[in-house]
Amino acid sequence: AMGYTTGIDRRALADVSGYFGLLAERADKPRGQVATYDPALYEHQVPGGMISNLRSQLVAMRMEHRMPEILEEAARVRKDLGYPILVSPFAQYIITQSVLNVVQGERYKTVPDEVRKYAMGFYGRLAAAPSDEFLNRAGIRSQDLSTERAGADLEPSLPKLRRELGASATDEDLLLSTFYDRSLLEPLKAPPQAYRFSTTPLLELVRYIESRSDVRQARVKFANTEITLSA
Repeated sequence: AMGYTTGIDRRALADVSGYFGLLAERADKPRGQVATYDPALYEHQVPGGMISNLRSQLVAMRMEHRMPEILEEAARVRKDLGYPILVSPFAQYIITQSVLNVVQGERYKTVPDEVRKYAMGFYGRLAAAPSDEFLNRAGIRSQDLSTERAGADLEPSLPKLRRELGASATDEDLLLSTFYDRSLLEPLKAPPQAYRFSTTPLLELVRYIESRSDVRQARVKFANTEITLSA
């Protein structure tokens, strides 16, 4: 619609979409929704998952109409903070500050402590210097900026984590436990979900239709062949 060409095989894309749509229906899962291409993504760079969560929260607060304002403000806040990479937790800092700026109607009227600490260099060297507007509104002076190594004031956490996980923990277990909450790691231990695949998709389709009491009729058309199945 915008005149861009991608070289994507649309027919193959439709086949893949249909395949995963069928899997979603079998597993009683919601089908994915196609997101509209938004060039503004290159400005604010907010991850898609965070946009979805933000939209859900705004809907709950009946503020979904302010979503465009917040994303526009996110691009400005990111610039003011020296262009941090938008991964956790920095993406959360940017969005939190952007929401505050928009909702309160005044930029940097409230600056969370974590945002202030980031700008002061407590989490490592910044990609670029924060803007004077931000530093002034946040009350950060040049002598407040950290010049030490980011982890200098932190207690080593690896020995404590090794004791908690036990001697059988692998290096991979330690890394995962360092970055993720334990509750998020439990699903990784679950066995893989088994799906039945078939080299005869038509036969598989017939069996699937037979198993569904709510399907009364199905029509399959391929090339010059058409088959109608009725209950």
